[in-house]
Amino acid sequence: MASFVAALPIAIWRASSQAISNHHAHAFRCLGLGEADYRTERALTFGRELALGGTDDLEDRSATGKSRKVPYFDHDLIEETFQRELQVLETWPPRPGMDRHIWGQISSADVFALKIAPPDPESATERDIEPSLRRTRVSNLVREALRKSRGAVQERRGVRAHWQPATAKPYYTAPSPFYIAQLILTRPDIPSTRAYAFAAMRTLIQERVEKNCNGGKQLELNIETVSDAITTIERRNDVGRELKADPSEPVRLFVAHYLAMKGLLVLRLTEDDEGPIPDQEIQTYFLDPERLFDFQDRAQSGRAPGRAVAFRITPSVAQLPEPSDLLNELSGLPLPFEGGEEVFAGGIRFSEGGDIVAAISGTFGTGKTSFCLGLGAALAPLGCRTLFLTCEESEADVEARLQEAIPSHLRRMSPLFDLGCDIDATPTWFQVNAVRVEGGGDADIGRELLEVVEGALDRAELFAPFRPSASAPPGSMYARPIVVIDGVHQLFREADAARRQVDASLRQLIDACRRRKVVVLLTLGAGEDEVTRLSYLCDLVIEMSRAISENPDARASRAMRLIKARRQSARIGDHSMYLSGAKGFRLKPSGSAWGEIIKDQKWTSVDETQRIPIGTDARNGPYRRSHILVLGHGSTGKAGFGLYLLHRKQVDVTGRPRKDGSAIGMPFRSRVLVVSFLYQEPYFVELVSRISNMRGAPASKGQFLPDDTLQDVLALYPGALTPAELFFKIERAIARASLEGIPYTGILIDGIHNVFLQFPEVEKYSPFWPQLYALLRRRPLTVVTTHTEFELRKVPVSEPLAERRDPASFAFNFEHAARRAAPLMNVLVSSSDFVFEMNPPGGSGDPLDLYPIHAVSALGGTKASQPYYWHREECYIEKEPQPRLF
Repeated sequence: MASFVAALPIAIWRASSQAISNHHAHAFRCLGLGEADYRTERALTFGRELALGGTDDLEDRSATGKSRKVPYFDHDLIEETFQRELQVLETWPPRPGMDRHIWGQISSADVFALKIAPPDPESATERDIEPSLRRTRVSNLVREALRKSRGAVQERRGVRAHWQPATAKPYYTAPSPFYIAQLILTRPDIPSTRAYAFAAMRTLIQERVEKNCNGGKQLELNIETVSDAITTIERRNDVGRELKADPSEPVRLFVAHYLAMKGLLVLRLTEDDEGPIPDQEIQTYFLDPERLFDFQDRAQSGRAPGRAVAFRITPSVAQLPEPSDLLNELSGLPLPFEGGEEVFAGGIRFSEGGDIVAAISGTFGTGKTSFCLGLGAALAPLGCRTLFLTCEESEADVEARLQEAIPSHLRRMSPLFDLGCDIDATPTWFQVNAVRVEGGGDADIGRELLEVVEGALDRAELFAPFRPSASAPPGSMYARPIVVIDGVHQLFREADAARRQVDASLRQLIDACRRRKVVVLLTLGAGEDEVTRLSYLCDLVIEMSRAISENPDARASRAMRLIKARRQSARIGDHSMYLSGAKGFRLKPSGSAWGEIIKDQKWTSVDETQRIPIGTDARNGPYRRSHILVLGHGSTGKAGFGLYLLHRKQVDVTGRPRKDGSAIGMPFRSRVLVVSFLYQEPYFVELVSRISNMRGAPASKGQFLPDDTLQDVLALYPGALTPAELFFKIERAIARASLEGIPYTGILIDGIHNVFLQFPEVEKYSPFWPQLYALLRRRPLTVVTTHTEFELRKVPVSEPLAERRDPASFAFNFEHAARRAAPLMNVLVSSSDFVFEMNPPGGSGDPLDLYPIHAVSALGGTKASQPYYWHREECYIEKEPQPRLF
């Protein structure tokens, strides 16, 4: 069927569905199971469990009868699936400079890109052809999506990590192909680009639902129909039932597919009274994704309604979006810049007529013009075209500023819609005209502006696709003409018009633009009378401000205050705003909005079935996904110990064997994010290299090390870092890792004591740390935090610990510093499941080169009674150190 969507996202969507089908076929073939019985579902669960490592093998006897080893999850198979689909595109290969997050070059080190062609056998090295190293970003994303959907199987059966017999009818759970496709299309380093992926996938879903279920008519999306769909899904989920695809309920079906595209729902195929679903039918469902919407063929084939795909809420989701927020996405204009989705709750909702009118006020230099230019550039890939009427600057100056306002990633982005224009050096989506008043006080400002706007809409080549006589539509359901009148207050000052005439002129202009479905942006100076009068005519009212500190070392800050948002939910209030840099215009939502942003994700409980071994002690180590606090006096190697815990395999503590039969568990790849308030990246790289060098060492040193270690460092420089900046630096890093297909397994927050004095803005905002740890609790992560307590004492460190802790040993009074640190320490201790204390050597019985570690508290009360000893230089634990030598 014809679509506004370009060939690339359609091909990736089809390949995503085929990848699901091929994975199921591979699992059935390798496990040697025939027509479905309950073992088939258990086998898929088994296969996906072991696919976490990506290198697990099983025997395949299906081809020649001879036994050979093949991977449970075949990265090469998934990669070849995408190659076959993408290589038929006319745009293959892509033009130079296109996004590497999709079109990567072949390299064993470039694991986050899609490989274009197999390696040359004559030049390939053993590393190039080793299957475990030929993972790509695409195959990793498919694997993680399958793993995430598998959680729904475990939830329904009431198990977490262990394999129990199935007691209910078999069913098959899979991610939506739309979900995998939007992950692939989103740039990992620019998560806001998912707005384009959402728009493309949403268009594909709506086109197919309207054609197959609604007689080709447009869906009736309003607060009543959207609320009904969400309520129905939640109620059925609460009683253990799914929402089955029903062509008689097109809005419910559309909303369900859209939520599944976002990863909030998973797809299920269930057996009915006629018997279990054959394995071949499972593969067929996903071999051609159009079958998900082809209800006519389903009826003709005689399959019962129970064969239809069903939807269930993903286990990690605490609640579905509010209907008003979801309606912003479904009936609104996406905002593809950082912070836009969070501040405007998914998008700016169109009026009933399909238009939007916004007023942006502020003093000079607050960013009004840059905001309008950046918004126009961000919306151009969706088919929007901008007429910029400047009342203050020359046309050449505006065009020069436009080039600075276009983020670099937009110039390289693969088009997701058929638009007929590109974001390039001479954009065809933008036109600027300088507007000046002629005629003095007798001029009718509104009428003159209206003539300019209507003349452009009716005659300018820029807006030709939006005219009724256009031979081709604009290219997307989001496409709108955008009219910016920059500095409109200048016109009224020059005309010196009466207030009544001004009000009438403004209303006439806005009404005319609404009839033409135009997005209108009006910028005005702060304190102008027109701002108050415009607020009654506009859907959005925004005020921008700039604060310059009297301290010459402090940087100027900008803020955007959202005052009014008619007909939609939004985060009303002040939000930090940024204009410069390669990412262009972006927002950082206020602290009060953070809770709203993370509330949809469930609190991740500690996994008490798996522990992190300390040394050879696998019985008393901290649990997986726990929060761990490491305290100590002075430099004792706390960061190294934290990385040691995070780069460890987990051990099953229940006594039951692991599914692969090993004592240690599956092959494990750790990926850790380091948030450092003290050291820079080379320090942590060196620590990880020491830990990795323990492979092959005796069991007391080298046991339980991961098969592969990855690490990213977010090093923070002292200064005016704001809580919003820090919060979203961490959140964006977590999002980037997930979009790369290799999510973090742990986070180290190192040197948190340096917040005092070095990061004054973070120190002043006391709710920051509870909000940050609440965010991390909603991610399946193990978190280690280190805090150093500095003491200047009269008693030397060589004396016994009890004497050094005597208050009389203090050389200075630290009571004031203790009072400042008390609130932070209260948060750290109360939010931690395990607390360890590290001290310098020198106590009674302590080896001189080892640092004792005492378990202060532990979740469940089980902790080691004797200290561990940390070898700081070589980064390993000794439970029972050698006697001291004198």
